[in-house]
Amino acid sequence: MSELSDRLLEFSFENPLVDPPLETANVRVLLPEGYDETDETYPTIYLLHGGGNSAAAWSDPDLSPGEIGPGPVQNYVDEDVVVVMPDGGENGWYTDWYNDGDFGAPMWETFHVHQLIPWAEDRFRLRSERGGRVVAGLSMGSAGALQYAARYPDTFAGVYAFSGGPFPIEQFPSGSTFVDAYGDPSEQETRVRGLNPNELTENYRNLRLYMAVGKAEGASGPAAEIEAIAYENFLTFVENLDETGIDYTFDVFPEGVHDWPYWQTYLKGVLPDMMDVFASEPVDPSGFTHETILRNVDIWDWQIDRADTNRQTAEFLRLEDVTSDGLTITGRGKTVVTTPGDYESGQKYRIDRDDGAATVRPRMVRADEDGSLTFTVHLGPAAETGSDVANQPESATISIEPFECGRSNGHE
Repeated sequence: MSELSDRLLEFSFENPLVDPPLETANVRVLLPEGYDETDETYPTIYLLHGGGNSAAAWSDPDLSPGEIGPGPVQNYVDEDVVVVMPDGGENGWYTDWYNDGDFGAPMWETFHVHQLIPWAEDRFRLRSERGGRVVAGLSMGSAGALQYAARYPDTFAGVYAFSGGPFPIEQFPSGSTFVDAYGDPSEQETRVRGLNPNELTENYRNLRLYMAVGKAEGASGPAAEIEAIAYENFLTFVENLDETGIDYTFDVFPEGVHDWPYWQTYLKGVLPDMMDVFASEPVDPSGFTHETILRNVDIWDWQIDRADTNRQTAEFLRLEDVTSDGLTITGRGKTVVTTPGDYESGQKYRIDRDDGAATVRPRMVRADEDGSLTFTVHLGPAAETGSDVANQPESATISIEPFECGRSNGHE
């Protein structure tokens, strides 16, 4: 660990998850004033950098000298909050890379979501519940923040995206970096769609969603041209959010370009909103809907294991109207469902379904000692290995009721 100031620390790790491209991954952490003088626990902003940058970017005085904007984050983040700024690779794109089906490093999503957050909450006095975390980023990091929030809406309570709207699928870049990271849209369309926030708008329903971008009016040069693309991408994303009925705030700054003074200004401007998120009552997710291509899903304490889905084949799974009384599940293949511990331990429950082609086994489940139920839904065969063309998905509406002796089962 290096103490860069009384508030700013830097940690370095040898991490096989991101090697290559980085032999050493860095994480900078900005602590609030008086952190060592109290026993207080703090909320966390996970702050992602853009392309060509590193963990140092947001706190680098050379990038943000303060002559126009507020300067680096340590100049203006005075709230009682911890800011965690990790390496994301110069062109990492905040995903576990596809690597032409070989997968492996770099695994930025696994590093940030499954390793960094637990490490930070163990190393520092941080609130460890969803309401104590938001994710934010600029440019490539803006896309990354939107991706993480869509894939893990039960991990973050808010997402703040600056100058980085997700590319529409029809305009997805064809460069080698994007293909290595996500897959080739012409061959792996389902995978690319399943990682794109434009296709996952329903997943933002329980999140505070904020976006800021410039229009580069009266400006020219690369910073203006890149910002113009970001603006158009955001317009498409906002249309998709509107179609889904998702609440959001979208601020457009007419003279804004793709540069640090604007990003630091955007972050400074939303700090009060972030603190409001941290002070808000926890969200009740009952009745949530979630879409994903992940094989193993842990969302709002519902665990889904898609046993028939392999790494080379991406298929969508949709969970709808999920409550303790049941859910509707749409997808393919053998899907093992483990519920939250909402049921009476030792009590038997009937797992019933509608009249569709899907099957459910077992039909009678005893809640375990934690109050959870486990059952399997068979949604027909999964796609063949390596195929991006999934079979027509099947749906099953599942009801969960306490078992009553003497009641017949119409689906036996």
